[in-house]
Amino acid sequence: HDRAVDVLARNAQPAVARNLGYTARSLARRVSTFMSDYYRHARHIHLITRTIEQRLAFLPQPKRLPTIKQFLHERRKNAMYVVDGFKFVRGEVHPAAPNVFEQDPTRLLRVFRHGQQRGCVLGPDAAQLVRNSRHLLRPEFRADPRVQDTFLEILRHRGNVAPALRAMHEVGVLGALLPAFGRLTGLVQLEFFHIYTADEHTLVCVEMLDQLQDSTDPTLRCYVDLFQEIERPELLYLALLLHDVGKGRRTADHAASGSRMAVAAARRLGLDAAAVDIIRFLVGHHLAMVHTGLKRDLDDPDEIEQFARLVENTERLKLLTLLTVADTRGTSTTLWNGFKNTMLSKLYTRTAGHLAGKSVAERADQNQRNRLARTVREQL
Repeated sequence: HDRAVDVLARNAQPAVARNLGYTARSLARRVSTFMSDYYRHARHIHLITRTIEQRLAFLPQPKRLPTIKQFLHERRKNAMYVVDGFKFVRGEVHPAAPNVFEQDPTRLLRVFRHGQQRGCVLGPDAAQLVRNSRHLLRPEFRADPRVQDTFLEILRHRGNVAPALRAMHEVGVLGALLPAFGRLTGLVQLEFFHIYTADEHTLVCVEMLDQLQDSTDPTLRCYVDLFQEIERPELLYLALLLHDVGKGRRTADHAASGSRMAVAAARRLGLDAAAVDIIRFLVGHHLAMVHTGLKRDLDDPDEIEQFARLVENTERLKLLTLLTVADTRGTSTTLWNGFKNTMLSKLYTRTAGHLAGKSVAERADQNQRNRLARTVREQL
């Protein structure tokens, strides 16, 4: 460029990787390993720098003595109260004692639920104490029903899940609770349409799903309505959180391997068999709507019938539609467009109509069988 730039362009990455000693035979593997290392180190630097900034901002600044009125106003504004071993002050969560997590390790997850409920973020001291307490995140921690229930409560908070999950990820709790997700940290996705690492892509997808809670975008209106209709939002959020975990295994079919990993994670969270089956379906078929919409004729009734057989019922169709919208919008800023919106909306509407018609036909058939059975009984 004949000048200094802070952009590591794609065409420069192979040479830089080679010069830094990355020697994998596959060019793609060499570049992805190098860039994953870069993103992980850059992430650590960012988190450390932000922690320092937060601590400096927390220090009292020299200023003139306040008036009595100003003093009382400031005191009311910064009023502090303690719940479950945590202090809540100025929109931040702080530990009430340095051994708060040693006393009860399940607080390592409840601290995020408390913040979610109160609209508070982790204070720098709380975040550091969580990091220093990660040795408590042992297998028995993940197996504790209280931990499982708290995590599912976080996922049930429709429209406000992403901030809690992002905070958990930044201090290492999310990856400890869900090791399959932890393996996505800094993982580079080489497809040209991906602009995020796998973990960041997933969290952005969750943010996109949160936005459907109260979005006023007219192009998202139908999805906003669908989001309000689903019965168990925690299953949708969990499937979205796990939809790309198969990429951590670098297998040919990440959806299939991811489905198996997601099922194992769902069972460890204590979900019932029906819920586990929904997770299996959503992760295993998270690409199905896009592939069907792009490669099939949506005006062909046979294609709609085939897709309806895949989803089986209206609730699973709603869940898959919402996951697809969030995944597409969270992949890049340009991947979601009017064409994709029209295609997904058309596929949803026609499949829902087919399922509704099938349901009516099945009920009519059942009613006819019942009438026939009554007639036979009367004649006996």
